[in-house]
Amino acid sequence: MTLPAKLPQLLVVGLGNLPYPNTRHSVGHLIVDALAQRFRIRMTTNKALGGITGHSNALIGDLNIDLTLFKPKPLMNITGPAVAAALRHTAKAPGAMVVIHDSLGHKPKSLSVKFGGSANGHNGIRSVTSALGGDANFYRFRIGIGRDGDAATYVLSKLPTEESVYWDLGGGLDILGASHLFQPFEAPTIDGEALDGAHLRQAGRQSGPSKPILAPKAHKCTPMANPIEEPHSIRETMGSATARWLIALACVATTLAQPSPKVQERITAAIEAAKTSNSTDIDYTAFVNPFIGTDAYFYGDVCPGASVPFGMVKFTTDFTGYAPAGYVADPTQKVRGISPLHDSGTGSSLGSYGNFEVMPLLCPGGFDTCTTTLLARERYRKNNTDGGAFMLFLACYTDAMLDASPGYFSLTLDNDIQIEATSTRRSGLERFTFPKGSKPYFVLDLANDLPASFAGGVMNIDPDKGRVTIGGHWGSSFGPGSYHYQAFACYDLLGNGTQKLSEYGVWTGDTYGLDAKGLGQTHLNLSQNLIGAPYQSGALFSYEGNPEEVILRVGVSFVSADQACANAEEEIGTSSFESIVSASKGEWNQKLSKIEIDIAGTPDNVTEMFYSSLYRTSLTPNNATLETQGVFANTPSFYFDSLYCSWDTFRTYYPLMTLHSPVEFAQIVDTYIDGWRKLGWMPECRANHLPGWTQGGSSGDNIVAQFAVNYHDDAEALGVDLNELYAAMVTDGEVNPPEWNTMGRQVNVYKQYGYVPFAVLDTSSTGRQTREGSRTLEYAFEDFAIRQVSA
Repeated sequence: MTLPAKLPQLLVVGLGNLPYPNTRHSVGHLIVDALAQRFRIRMTTNKALGGITGHSNALIGDLNIDLTLFKPKPLMNITGPAVAAALRHTAKAPGAMVVIHDSLGHKPKSLSVKFGGSANGHNGIRSVTSALGGDANFYRFRIGIGRDGDAATYVLSKLPTEESVYWDLGGGLDILGASHLFQPFEAPTIDGEALDGAHLRQAGRQSGPSKPILAPKAHKCTPMANPIEEPHSIRETMGSATARWLIALACVATTLAQPSPKVQERITAAIEAAKTSNSTDIDYTAFVNPFIGTDAYFYGDVCPGASVPFGMVKFTTDFTGYAPAGYVADPTQKVRGISPLHDSGTGSSLGSYGNFEVMPLLCPGGFDTCTTTLLARERYRKNNTDGGAFMLFLACYTDAMLDASPGYFSLTLDNDIQIEATSTRRSGLERFTFPKGSKPYFVLDLANDLPASFAGGVMNIDPDKGRVTIGGHWGSSFGPGSYHYQAFACYDLLGNGTQKLSEYGVWTGDTYGLDAKGLGQTHLNLSQNLIGAPYQSGALFSYEGNPEEVILRVGVSFVSADQACANAEEEIGTSSFESIVSASKGEWNQKLSKIEIDIAGTPDNVTEMFYSSLYRTSLTPNNATLETQGVFANTPSFYFDSLYCSWDTFRTYYPLMTLHSPVEFAQIVDTYIDGWRKLGWMPECRANHLPGWTQGGSSGDNIVAQFAVNYHDDAEALGVDLNELYAAMVTDGEVNPPEWNTMGRQVNVYKQYGYVPFAVLDTSSTGRQTREGSRTLEYAFEDFAIRQVSA
């Protein structure tokens, strides 16, 4: 069976009042009609959605898009439910929707682009946001209509012919000169300067209604001033309004695609080579696309960073905005640094880890001028701009400088500094390439993590050894706020003796204007800031001789700074960057080769999807054996962290693991049993070495039962005592914990009534009274799991 590739979906909605066509208030309808004509999309009434809709696959630039156009039928003030219904049936995510509407606040024949934010008094946008449950994170193309007299009368007045022609991509385009649009042309200029700072090369038109083409084939969009004002008349013959619409839609569509053409080219070439090769030595890592699941609209929350299978370390860049796994493909977000600790595939909106960020800097004015605080040091990645992407127009982002494969990650900042990383289980190497002739500076962060949970820590700089050690306490990403974990890092700065420090010191800062630096100072000992924004602090250092390449060796531990240094010495030592990449790649090939498919007889997109998915099933949980703390300190058992919620993984993740990773599965089961040994109940949703929130019950029972049923005869050889396993399950099913938000079940009530009633009196345990029906079902299934093991 051929599985069709899923195209990025884009929903374009035009707001208006169908009973009042051709009015200023219905300019959104006019533009959707014009887009339908340009894309050759047939618009029909859809009673189920409550509007007029049309659909087609469209090629915008080099990107195939599943495009839906929609004009809601209800009047403007109550248009929201129809738009929400259209979104549910098409693109699903608000971030994949563009709403076109009139704007009294912008002068006629201007386009202003906005993402999210308030409705600015527009009743149609207010209705849409309300129907989406308050989620305003969609794109708004605000069409200026100006303002004159009473607003209610003005918006229902006829749209002037000049404006109608200007925005009508069908008739207006014919008047302005249709022949220019699909031929190569340079960007519009004003007095010799490029209007948009780029050359737009437009592709030719293909015939046939099934696959309309809109240029540009290889365009490069950069921000314009916002709002986009009417151009000089000399450029009107270029179809400028039309070109802007096409560029804008192409830019939005591009954000829905994978962020790195380089990765896709590698995968395509590798699959083609494997189809014709007779060799049994297949590089399975070449089929993996680490960026699947990283876009901001569909919330895959996947970390594409450098990691080994089940590695405790996952190097990737951390971004502003919604980025629980550190990295996100959203081009509107900025890079704040690269850090070694992340989780992958989890749903904590605050983010997890992100400790010990490093940010490379260019400081032409020297040490005291370096931008150290988060807000000051943030930068866009290469091919984006400082202007702010969608906020100033729509900056198309196709990052040819972004790359990742199992065990390797790379990204280039917009100041041409390249960041690369590779890793072992508890350590790694960060490599930075600077523009020629520039002096490398680095910020190394003590306090900041993704959820901003710093609760105090220490940093020491040893300039003779060229070493920075860090230790501190941070909060849970998905558990009680009163819980904290400890983490440590060891950064070796001298690159096996090939690099020499020039300046070093410490800095502190906050969001209220503090930005203090201490050249030559080597120690920070800071507690949690209890008032105001989180405190910021860290190290700042530079290198002699302006080296183009700088390598930092990083060790991480959850035990001590000394152990973090020892981990780096043991796992990396003096190994080169390339040798660590190669070793990591070898580990991944060993893991991915456990399941072979007929590559020649399998559609390319299925091969990519299969091995990319198999890769991600070996990213989490994290093997933190020998890196234990609290009641688990010095445990002789295996120890895996970032179990997150067993409720999320027992149905699919662990049944698949039985097919390819029995050793790691046994070690994870030992982790669950050891939780029972140390705490009295098996862990349910552990993250950051701390208890997390229980979802449905003691779903760990289902996971260990899966192992027992599948590996009953091999359990002892794999190091699992089935008698202990069964005893742990029985405790979960029979013994009531004093608090069942983080472990166990509300067993007493469940056994008393045979189900979990709503608002029942419970005199011996506490927990949030919620999901009684769901918990009853989960408890019953967990009892079934106990029965299966006992049989």
